[in-house]
Amino acid sequence: MAIMPTGNHRAYVSWRSKFTSPPSTQPHATVAPHSVFLITELLEAILLHVDPFTLLTSAQRVCHFWNTVIQHSHRLQIALFFQPSNNYIPTPHEPCCPENPFLTKLWYPIFFRRHLFTLSFPLLASPLTSKFVPHHIDVYLRREASWRRMLVFQRPDLYVRILELKSDGVEFTVMKDIVYHPAEGFPRLGPLYAFVRKKFSFTARRVFTLQRGFKPRVLERVYWVAHC
Repeated sequence: MAIMPTGNHRAYVSWRSKFTSPPSTQPHATVAPHSVFLITELLEAILLHVDPFTLLTSAQRVCHFWNTVIQHSHRLQIALFFQPSNNYIPTPHEPCCPENPFLTKLWYPIFFRRHLFTLSFPLLASPLTSKFVPHHIDVYLRREASWRRMLVFQRPDLYVRILELKSDGVEFTVMKDIVYHPAEGFPRLGPLYAFVRKKFSFTARRVFTLQRGFKPRVLERVYWVAHC
């Protein structure tokens, strides 16, 4: 014969279940890890290790809080090349001040149809793969596009040199050397793009490189070939 549980028995079962239920069923066990991403300092520290492309696009779409942190964090804005850094210290792994990564992944391929060159093998230029060139280029040509506000280098210089080069397959000869110096502030991608399009002819296939600062330097390792 079945024994009907009494009130005391039901209370005991309820009390015992609090200590025998799997941890994953308790609310605080699943909520706590996610709450880490709602702490500004911790979220900032984590996002500093995220690549700039993800940081600029998908990371800001996660939620309003993430967007606010990225937009108002001085360190993250430096990582995105929106604000200048005055404390850059060269390291053995990165002896030179870094170039904006959007130059090689966005700026060159979209606006100059760039082919990659190296000093060692200048003849082995290969066209960029389609994954780097978006189908809707008009999106990036908008006046309010965020890349226009990005610095060219970090730590920024007041000048950027644009060199037009000629290659015989062995070495480069400088054909044109123009210095870009903005009226105020540091060189940024939007005004620099307009300057390059105005000062250089793109009616033929040409080789270009950017250099930081006013004084001539050894030719950089990355070039782009522009053509109409």
